[in-house]
Amino acid sequence: MKKILLDTDIGCDIDDALTLTYLLKNPECELLGITTVSGDVGLRARLCSMICKHENKNIPIYTGLEKSVMNIREAEFPQESERLAKWPYDTNFPNQATEFLRDTIEQNPGQITLLAVGPLTNIADLFTKYPHTAPLLKDLYIMGGKFLGEEQLEWNIKFDPHAAETVFSADVKKLVAAGLDVTLSFSLFREQMAEKVTNAPIIKQFAEDWFNDISDRIYFHDPLATALVFDESICTYQCGTIKMNMQTYCTTFTPGQGTHRITDKVDVEKFYNSFFKILNS
Repeated sequence: MKKILLDTDIGCDIDDALTLTYLLKNPECELLGITTVSGDVGLRARLCSMICKHENKNIPIYTGLEKSVMNIREAEFPQESERLAKWPYDTNFPNQATEFLRDTIEQNPGQITLLAVGPLTNIADLFTKYPHTAPLLKDLYIMGGKFLGEEQLEWNIKFDPHAAETVFSADVKKLVAAGLDVTLSFSLFREQMAEKVTNAPIIKQFAEDWFNDISDRIYFHDPLATALVFDESICTYQCGTIKMNMQTYCTTFTPGQGTHRITDKVDVEKFYNSFFKILNS
């Protein structure tokens, strides 16, 4: 059983909803709490509550920071909040994400996997105010950045590059990053997704709305980072050091010694088999 804290910007892309549903259904996951980040964190918390209630799980949910460290970019509106009309959800959430993360990590030293699938604003706030929490983590998994080949902006990083810089320089024992190098290499179209999702009604509805209103395909950015927490063999990796290029707001990677690992290649079928087995359970 893995003790997980999830930090998410759920609501802008279907992949956060996929991630949360997967965690709630995963028998190897003890989800200790959820924190929301970026923009309308209250709406994001309601979406988390809606999914938790649908799965009959009572998970603590805390709202976090709305704006980036330097307030350089507007957050995207969580358009998936339209789904709130269809299912029940709670409406009141403590605005104490940083303190909740601190307390939970302190109470479980060396046991917590922090999974950050949105901008790193909350995590940077945690490490800035309470730097002792970074080495108390078991590990930190993120979806963000692009590390191989030419530089490319990625949303979670470019929304708050100063936060990313803080996180990448923190004293974390192990940081695993799933970047666009890998997550853009595979996707599912409507018919393929319909075949894969057989027992997740809320995801079926999210996917249908996504295909109707947003895009003709779904990328699994956040779900890949999440699945790696439970089976690292889904990907191969390079070890080294991640840093920020603060001129371009892109990530850079230097191979070699270091506590950072970036995804290099993915076994797509192994990921699909593993992820959808849990999602449909």
